[in-house]
Amino acid sequence: MVGTMPRVDTTRQTPTGKGYPLRDLLSVHPKVASWFPNLFVVNERAAYYGKWQHGFFAVGVVGATNVGSIKIPFDLALETNQQKFKRNSWLDLRFESPVEQSKGSYFGEFNMGSTLVLIFEAPRG
Repeated sequence: MVGTMPRVDTTRQTPTGKGYPLRDLLSVHPKVASWFPNLFVVNERAAYYGKWQHGFFAVGVVGATNVGSIKIPFDLALETNQQKFKRNSWLDLRFESPVEQSKGSYFGEFNMGSTLVLIFEAPRG
């Protein structure tokens, strides 16, 4: 819904670091996506990785035009929608200590909605 701040909640996990490619904030409207090959590859995003009870996990939040203000409260160094970095560079950072999170706790938000990607190891069965 336009004008909302989608909230991202979490499983019980422990982020240990982040990867952050500094990219563009282009519209993901279907017409733009049909004109622009690899649109979702060039948009700004932040990926957090670490461990949860069944192994590895990664959470990626992807921005787009007007939805680039990603907020992750445990990562005060994250600055999205900025032009002060060299385009197409990459930041890979380890947190000084793992960030313990409990199931259902607040992970972060992004303005007006965008895309969330979750990758994790799951138990068999």
